[in-house]
Amino acid sequence: MVDEDTPFFHVTSFAAMEDIARRGLQPRQGGGVFSHGVYGEHSHGKVFFGQGRDAALAWYGKVQDMLWHEHQDDEEPDGLVPVLLRVDSDALPEDPQVDPIGDRDVPGSFFVTQRVPPSSIWYWCPREQGWFAVKDWDGDAHDGVREVEFFDEAGDVVDDETEAASRGFHICESYQHGGFKPDRDDDEAWE
Repeated sequence: MVDEDTPFFHVTSFAAMEDIARRGLQPRQGGGVFSHGVYGEHSHGKVFFGQGRDAALAWYGKVQDMLWHEHQDDEEPDGLVPVLLRVDSDALPEDPQVDPIGDRDVPGSFFVTQRVPPSSIWYWCPREQGWFAVKDWDGDAHDGVREVEFFDEAGDVVDDETEAASRGFHICESYQHGGFKPDRDDDEAWE
């Protein structure tokens, strides 16, 4: 059941933010973080949300895990950083429906089938510790990944990417201290 006074949250990747700032949240047409398994077919034509703090943080963790564990080695590092978006219930284009599959994993999961315009969406800025209009997103001001390091088979840092067996990321300081989401205990930010 929808609580009219509790905002909805959507988790996306840092790499998707520029497009969301221009076009808003589009119903899924294929691809994306949950494009396989039980979510693949089910997610077509929908935009998903968690309502409230607990659902938002649970989905944030799931998306973060998917981004980090299923990335391609040639993927841009910023693509692996999750960003929490907020939409107030009265700004949704239609009444949200309970997501029966998502709700089994995370109670408080919903979806809509229409586009959510950028003017209705806010993102959490870790540097400013507040919600800002997604239409004003400027990725240069909110870099998620500061530096990439490459590691050999033994786990030692190597200077030459061609010798690397894997890579790791140094995340900007503001991301390390909570990320592109409010702190769990920041009650005001979750209202």
